[in-house]
Amino acid sequence: MHICSRNRWKKGILKGHIIRLIYKHVSTGSSRGIGAAIAEVFAKQGALLSITGRNKDKLSEVAKKCKENGSKQVLETIADLTKEEDMNKLMEETIKTFGKLDVLVNNAGIVSMTSVEDYTGESFDKILSVNLKAPIYLTKIAKPHLVLTKGNVYHARDSSVQT
Repeated sequence: MHICSRNRWKKGILKGHIIRLIYKHVSTGSSRGIGAAIAEVFAKQGALLSITGRNKDKLSEVAKKCKENGSKQVLETIADLTKEEDMNKLMEETIKTFGKLDVLVNNAGIVSMTSVEDYTGESFDKILSVNLKAPIYLTKIAKPHLVLTKGNVYHARDSSVQT
């Protein structure tokens, strides 16, 4: 299992590979964010994609663009990355649909633009769950599949999404 380098993407080695794109949709600009851009790059390489988010309409827009850009198949899974059961569902659906996993992209990220006076433990816990716990847990459950394919993990984070 390796961290995926940008150079490997450019060489076109992803054609026909199964990509697990963890894409967190929070209502602001998600169809234009880093996650959508990464999905489109993989689609242009001919990758089969599994993308995730919480907003079905926005996720469908990204899936449509990916198909238009060359991905033959895009699995859309609605999920909340603060819940382990949803993350398990993401991995199970991906493996059930594609039979393997070549790349895991952890892209989910949120920030909270609140003052110290408005700080709550609940908002801090949500940020930690999405930004730290989810990538670690998803990497853990993806590892057995990635070892079989000598796959890669790529960590990105679009912190422009506010809670």
